[in-house]
Amino acid sequence: MTVKEENKRKEDFYRKTKILGVVGCVDCTHISIQCPKTEAKYLYKNNIGIYSINALIICDANLVVRYVDAIHPGENEDSFVWEIIAANEYFKSMYDSGKRHFWLIGDLGF
Repeated sequence: MTVKEENKRKEDFYRKTKILGVVGCVDCTHISIQCPKTEAKYLYKNNIGIYSINALIICDANLVVRYVDAIHPGENEDSFVWEIIAANEYFKSMYDSGKRHFWLIGDLGF
């Protein structure tokens, strides 16, 4: 994200929510799939017993999808998916480099 893009996203969120520094919202959703043809098909069964992929999505204030990671089997919790994706590393590196007021909004699953 360029500085200009970051500032635009923050402005859009602030106009809609009055929360400073937010650049996106994050959540996971389960996408139903057919039973995989693999020995590890049990990994794809989610907590309600259907086969799925747990897709993590980040969107901006205008509901434009800015990031998708849809490769994790349905049994994985949202917090686990967040811990192993590239977006998490990106946000950690921004924080470690001194960047503040640069937030994602997520639910308790994160």
